[in-house]
Amino acid sequence: MHEQAKIVIIGGGIAGCSALYHLAQMGCTDVLLLERDELTSGSTWHAAGNVPTYSTSWSVMKVQSYSAALYRELANDPDFPISYHVTGSVRLAHSHERIAEFRHVTSMANAQGMGYDMLSPEQLVERYPLVKTHDLVGALWDPLDGDIDPSQVTQAMARAARALGARVRRFESVVGLAQHANQHWTVTTRTKDGDTNTVDCEHVINAAGYRAGEVMALIGRHHPIAQMSHQYYVTDEIPELAAREFPLPLLRDPDTSYYLRQERNSYILGPYEWQATAMWRDGIPDHFANMLWSEDLERLETQILDASERVPVLGEAGIARVVNGPIPYAPDGNPYMGPERGLRNFWHCNTFSFGIAQGGGAGKAIAEWVLEGRPEFDIWNIDRRRYKDYATTQKGGGSIQRRVLSPLGSLMAYGWIFVVLLIVLFSILLPNTFPTMLNFRSILGDKAIIAILSLAAMLPMMAGRIDLTVGYGIVLWHIMAIALQTNLGLDWPIVVVTVLLSGCLLGLLNGLLVEIARIDSFIATLGTGTILYAVAL
Repeated sequence: MHEQAKIVIIGGGIAGCSALYHLAQMGCTDVLLLERDELTSGSTWHAAGNVPTYSTSWSVMKVQSYSAALYRELANDPDFPISYHVTGSVRLAHSHERIAEFRHVTSMANAQGMGYDMLSPEQLVERYPLVKTHDLVGALWDPLDGDIDPSQVTQAMARAARALGARVRRFESVVGLAQHANQHWTVTTRTKDGDTNTVDCEHVINAAGYRAGEVMALIGRHHPIAQMSHQYYVTDEIPELAAREFPLPLLRDPDTSYYLRQERNSYILGPYEWQATAMWRDGIPDHFANMLWSEDLERLETQILDASERVPVLGEAGIARVVNGPIPYAPDGNPYMGPERGLRNFWHCNTFSFGIAQGGGAGKAIAEWVLEGRPEFDIWNIDRRRYKDYATTQKGGGSIQRRVLSPLGSLMAYGWIFVVLLIVLFSILLPNTFPTMLNFRSILGDKAIIAILSLAAMLPMMAGRIDLTVGYGIVLWHIMAIALQTNLGLDWPIVVVTVLLSGCLLGLLNGLLVEIARIDSFIATLGTGTILYAVAL
């Protein structure tokens, strides 16, 4: 079967269905979502479903607070009720440094009208009577925190999008991606019965969750992603919880690294391990969907013991069941959003370590990005393009499988360029030290040398090599300083001030060209570099 769509979304978890929902809400209903199994069958179905708004990043906080507001709206639909509990949360502070962080985040949150508050240990006990405060200096109160049923909210968004005319097809895997000269795409799929279909579309959104790397492999690109084993367990019923009229708020301890949530009359304890376990280093099994791994609670001993000391009734309760499933992680723990570097009409909305909390806002952002050219939120810190060629998967231990080339390694790889630049630089500064054949200054003249070295210093910046840009940038500013002093006869203090000010102005201009005029970063850098050449010459 051959068909057409304006947009194809790959992946039917909360991120993909949120993108579908928001595209349809914005009037774009010629959208097809493809899911290789059932909706939510990746990480969404087994997620604990917490919906925090807290973040030390302004932009991530905007994304998460939008998610929480959207879920409150969806939960009020009488035709499709969703289990959503807004209980608030307390975050524990063991040190004054953590209190300083909480005060900073509270200021950000309240600037967005979210009603955060700082708590003393005594006030903490008022909100959470079962907690022990022996080593705490305070806490933070987030009134909008809560939990939602992940499958219900995902299905609600898919249902609403279908009602508006968008399409969803399950049990259909994407097996091929090809881009054409007009920047459009052909998506090749295979159904569960083995039938092959093709879809011609203008845009592709990779919302494949922990399989996002497999999608990128279809176009010959690497995706910095690791699949981590995350566990939480549910206790037996606890009498102290059953006796309460209202549920306790979530309790979060960022220092020991766990969350504790009341689930009916039981607790859910979800630790984040210090020595986390990466899985599937040799590839994801094709059949893995709606599946879990065996429990491995020994890895969580530190957090379990600490949480049981913090809330003693937890330590007295038995364990009813353990959930151990995959969640995707990028090296910095943030998701990937926005366009793929160097590819038109290919978008990312994947690798969410906190997908339920961020899924609603991410769907809004990617829909606006695709249809309007930019999202309402400034989400530069989760832009996919923050990682370039240096980010790669590395086999071995650690909470994230990653390998970032060191500056020394980069200079070794490009050593011959650096050596040539140094020779040219010293031949200019110390012409009597080098033989005539290396005295480029006397052969080519000052202006040609300045232009050549400026261009050489620009190359790593245009290629996105930040490490090389720093080293070559030093060479560039030396050359500009020499040009100013030689050609204009300026005193060196004035030269230094002029160089610094020109660098700031050019950096500002480059940012304006990229962010406001929406000019490609390569073209913007080339343009500001041309201005720099003119000044130097």
